[in-house]
Amino acid sequence: MKLEPRIVLDVAEDSLSFAQKWVRRFFSVIPFNEWPYWFSAILTGFIVVIYAKLARTAELYAAKWSEASPYYLWIVSPFAFWLAFFVVEKVSPLAKGSGIPQVMAAIEGLNRMKAEKFYRDAFGVRAILIKILSSFLVLIGGGAVGREGPSIQIAAGIFYRFGFFARRWEKRISNEIMLIAGGASGLAAAFNTPLGGLVFALEELSHSTFTRVKSSIFSAVILAGVSAQWVAGGTYLLFGYPKLTELAGVKVLWAVPFGIVLGLAGAIFGKLLFRLVLWRAKLSKAWLHALPIFLGLSIAAIITFIDRRALGSGTHEIAQLLFGGQISEDAGVSLVIVRFFAPIVSYLVGGASGVFAPALAAGASIGSWMSTIMAPDLHSLFIVLGMIGFLTGFTRSPFTAFVLVLEMTDRHSSIFPMMLTAVFATAGAVLVDRISFYEHMKEAYLEAMGTPKT
Repeated sequence: MKLEPRIVLDVAEDSLSFAQKWVRRFFSVIPFNEWPYWFSAILTGFIVVIYAKLARTAELYAAKWSEASPYYLWIVSPFAFWLAFFVVEKVSPLAKGSGIPQVMAAIEGLNRMKAEKFYRDAFGVRAILIKILSSFLVLIGGGAVGREGPSIQIAAGIFYRFGFFARRWEKRISNEIMLIAGGASGLAAAFNTPLGGLVFALEELSHSTFTRVKSSIFSAVILAGVSAQWVAGGTYLLFGYPKLTELAGVKVLWAVPFGIVLGLAGAIFGKLLFRLVLWRAKLSKAWLHALPIFLGLSIAAIITFIDRRALGSGTHEIAQLLFGGQISEDAGVSLVIVRFFAPIVSYLVGGASGVFAPALAAGASIGSWMSTIMAPDLHSLFIVLGMIGFLTGFTRSPFTAFVLVLEMTDRHSSIFPMMLTAVFATAGAVLVDRISFYEHMKEAYLEAMGTPKT
């Protein structure tokens, strides 16, 4: 049976009309301007988990090889540190450091003055690749750095690039919202803490703009977390299900002085680190190239002569403290020393160096040591509170610290002392410095961008 051309045309038009109707209905439920956030979030989950696996591999091999041969770190660390500095300095200078100040500066810079070159250099493909490579080199050299801060810059870069292309056909997509959603998604995927990502966006990144971006961030954080879980092979808790002794009645007040002390420690850590970063910036070019070699030898000496647990981001040490039983007071002191100073030494190399996880490890080590003196029966709880207090003192983000640690441990029974620790750690930190290390670094980037101070 032969169909008339007119009939075929009518059927085609009806089919096209039907398809258009359902496409319009679909996009009326799911707005088109949300798709860039969703694609960015899914890609973020994949890349952040792959990056996490690379970073963990570097840590494991550095630990394995240094244990097998005492000469490994003395030879490899200076070269790896120098190379980590060199690739950043020559290829992508804005890939150095944590990455969080770059994201904060970019978001605030949008409100002050546009600096497109900064955005391209900080969030381009080159910066993302160098960020991964440089931090890998620091870790393979035994550096005490984390991947969470770099993950935030990497995720912000993914979102920024997607937003750049998507604005060609959807003008409503904002650079600012893409960067905030990217930073939140990066933290959520790195720690597997979706609520932590949301709180981080509210407390650290977005400030007054949060009401405009909450739906986009919410969907981006969920998708980043889901795709990260899929790649990682299922749900997980970074420090899952430690047994915590509850603080009941008047004992809850332990969290007040504890929070103040840990807040002071975190703030001192941040202020010392920033002062040393300023000192480093004044060095001549020759000294900048010599410094990573000296720092590599310093890390080798710290690990060889003081405590091997200085190696890596510190997440393994936190797990050992939580689940490996109590440690002696002497071991606790040495762990406190190396987990406090090794991240500073590693950061000054000038490569890509996250401080988020090392700050948690420093807080955990201080909490563990203090428990041996004050309350051995509260050992695990003091470790958890130590992470919250120290991270709060370092970042001045009490809700982010509290929610992150709560999600990573799933210990809702101790939620009240956790909150008390975070609040009083903020009070303790202000006694040392008015603003956090990240705020100081953000202002330095804004000044370099030529944006006026608020």
